[in-house]
Amino acid sequence: MPPTTCAPGLDAEPRQHKDYDRFGYEFGTAGSRIASLADAMPRIKARLAAGNPPPTRETPILIGGGVRKTLRVVAEHADIWHSFGDALVAAGATLLTMSSAGPDYDLSKVKAWVDWRDARR
Repeated sequence: MPPTTCAPGLDAEPRQHKDYDRFGYEFGTAGSRIASLADAMPRIKARLAAGNPPPTRETPILIGGGVRKTLRVVAEHADIWHSFGDALVAAGATLLTMSSAGPDYDLSKVKAWVDWRDARR
């Protein structure tokens, strides 16, 4: 994404438990946190669209995670999905798109992913 792009991120991982405590939210279970995110997405999208000044385009939504419950929320609400190798394969991903930015275009990560993929064939 260009440097002027805003991509809001919400994290419901267990390591973020302290943030829930700090702001007085019930941490709940992974399933309840995913359900809360799904319930909140229409409100989040509406609020992002109602900015002042209004956005020049729809704000892209990135959701990360690899469990199947998360993938339902991704399919319904996200423009971008972030996950890691084994979760991608377990979810049935067969196509991987990567990007590289900057003047040097370091493709070493692409090589590592291709090597990882080839090792599993």
